[in-house]
Amino acid sequence: MTNEEIKQAVEEYFKEMLAKDADYLDHVTDSWIDDAEDWFVTYWYEKHGDITFEEGCEFRQHARKRFDELYDERHGGRDAKLHLYYIIGEVFNLKGEFEKYKSHFKTFPTYDNVISTDFENLLEHLKLLNDIENGKIESLKKGK
Repeated sequence: MTNEEIKQAVEEYFKEMLAKDADYLDHVTDSWIDDAEDWFVTYWYEKHGDITFEEGCEFRQHARKRFDELYDERHGGRDAKLHLYYIIGEVFNLKGEFEKYKSHFKTFPTYDNVISTDFENLLEHLKLLNDIENGKIESLKKGK
């Protein structure tokens, strides 16, 4: 069995699952990959006979990758937006921590050399978050 044949079987698996349930990607459990492998064994055996352990492992690897691609196509934007809110919340939490300890930072003998570089990097990241939130990143705009 070739790598391309296994990839084709993966495509056939998802095509069949999505035909049965358009929201299949939303309904899978942790054992979905075992169900997929069972499907593959049956599918392949009916067409070509026995499969090897390595072929089963290769199917699993391609199926996991394809699942992630399909999931990202469907929910990647939503998940990124939700995670962005989480990141912004963490930044606010870190700001509170900074405010709590900032008076002690100047007691470091290397304050200017170490901390200022870290603050510059933090400011760059905060600007990026702001640009993302305000739609200023061309590559993140729809259709790009």
